[in-house]
Amino acid sequence: MNDDTKASRLFLHVILTTKGREKVLFQERREDLFREIWHIHRNLGCRLICVSGSEEHIHILVGFKPTISLDGYANAVKTGVAAWIEAEAVFPQFAGWHEDYAAFSVSEEDSDTVSEYIKADGERHRTVPFLDEYKQLLTEAGIEFDENEL
Repeated sequence: MNDDTKASRLFLHVILTTKGREKVLFQERREDLFREIWHIHRNLGCRLICVSGSEEHIHILVGFKPTISLDGYANAVKTGVAAWIEAEAVFPQFAGWHEDYAAFSVSEEDSDTVSEYIKADGERHRTVPFLDEYKQLLTEAGIEFDENEL
């Protein structure tokens, strides 16, 4: 079976955070950033379903292409976004992405719910700090973590 005929229905909720979780992705250019993320996904051959985020992180719901690794995907998105930030001279305090990322599998049935969750990110972070949200998502997914390494 070649790449054109592989069938897949793999949905992932991916979270990328800025290096040091610095709050540098300011609202003024964030929509432009999200548009660039759409372009990156098109170039990767992945289906971007939803993207949102706030000053120190980005949530992505993606229909994942089975021919690339998860690490390859995350690195391609981080590298592409970093190159765009540099080329456009936006987010001047941006120092790069945190080395780690989170990825959660999402059933097709839950993709609309996760999409709505992602779209509500800005509103949610008016009352819930990102680190609290992140720990809750990891816990709900059954992922063990060391709080000192988050």
